[in-house]
Amino acid sequence: MAGARRPPAWIAVDALIWFIQLICDALALLWAAVGPRPARGPSPAAKTRGSRPSPPSTAGVVFAEPEPHEISLQRAADVALWCAGEGLEYVYLFDPAGCLKGAAPLLARRLCAHPAAAGLELRVLAGWPGLAAAAATAAAAAASQAGGETATQQQAGSKGALRRPHANGAAAIPQEQAQEQEQEQENKRGSASIAAEAAEQKDQQLPRRRQRQQQQQQQQNGSHAWEKLKDTQQQRQPDQRCHTPNGRKPGAGAGQQQQNGSGRTQARARQPAGAPAPAGAHAGTAVAAAVAQPTARRRVTVHLLSAEDSAAPALAAALMPAPAAACLDPCACACADGDPAADAAAAAAKAPAAAAAAAEAADPADPAVVYAQLAAAAGPEVLREPQLLLVYGPALTLAGYPAFHTRCAQIYHLGRASEARADGVRGALERHARALQRHGA
Repeated sequence: MAGARRPPAWIAVDALIWFIQLICDALALLWAAVGPRPARGPSPAAKTRGSRPSPPSTAGVVFAEPEPHEISLQRAADVALWCAGEGLEYVYLFDPAGCLKGAAPLLARRLCAHPAAAGLELRVLAGWPGLAAAAATAAAAAASQAGGETATQQQAGSKGALRRPHANGAAAIPQEQAQEQEQEQENKRGSASIAAEAAEQKDQQLPRRRQRQQQQQQQQNGSHAWEKLKDTQQQRQPDQRCHTPNGRKPGAGAGQQQQNGSGRTQARARQPAGAPAPAGAHAGTAVAAAVAQPTARRRVTVHLLSAEDSAAPALAAALMPAPAAACLDPCACACADGDPAADAAAAAAKAPAAAAAAAEAADPADPAVVYAQLAAAAGPEVLREPQLLLVYGPALTLAGYPAFHTRCAQIYHLGRASEARADGVRGALERHARALQRHGA
């Protein structure tokens, strides 16, 4: 029947089910609000976003002035010390013409004499040390090779001139050999005269040595007498000791001055209770502590670079991939015959094909490999990349600054070098910190 009413028992069951569902929903909402949430790791950018990032340690300063005379040593020293005052440990000073690099000793003196250099241990480097060492080694090798060739030629000439045929068939002594013999005789005479003069000086110094020995013996005898007197003072009877109000013996003033810190401690322990300590009791301890713990000085390195340091042949060779060999088929060319002209002709004929094959097979080099080659060519200092670049000049340009030092750096234009101020450097560091807070490290 459509209009029949449901039994009261069914209505009670429905009400109970509805009530149970209501309680379950309330418990679920409560658990979602109060219960533990699943651990979810933050994103890499959110780890440092909003927090205080670590300050930079390396900065580059580019003086992109059109005229080199507009870059003064005093202004460069000011900028370097302003960066050091903000906590930077490594500062690159770059000018394209190399004026700062050429005046490295003068700049080092300006830095050390600056009032802001107090408490800093400054070190000035000019150019890449690895390139300078390689150039010095190559120059030394070339000089030694040239010297060896010259010596070989001289030796061959002297051997050829040792014996010359004479008219009567006998061997004649050349004029050069006679000159060498005369020079050896003169050297022997000079050494004999020097030995005679040394003997005379030694004879004159004998009375002085005897006087010095007598003085030393007298000093030793005096020190032995002083030690004996000190021992007799220490071996006095206990009943003969008398103490002054400050707790010291009246007859041991000189001995007390010669004692070390432990003797002072024992004398201080013999003072009566409540007696004030002497005025100079802690002076020696304070001085010793100041000497033992000197003030720590922060090390700052100023590196001077120029345009030639970013375009050196060794650096260019390290940044470029190794070229393919020109002689691809040794059997087909004339390399085996040892003909230089044929070898050069074969290399010139196959150079375009080799270059095309190398260009097709060349892949982007691994940055780790490239920077390892840079470090091997220019030294480990090339791996210290700046985190920000400060540009001084009429326009924002890097003016030939090393390109491998700009991949992780933020660039800030601070106007002309003549208008440089410490507030500009501080403002650039603050903008760098805000950028790290906004985007994450």
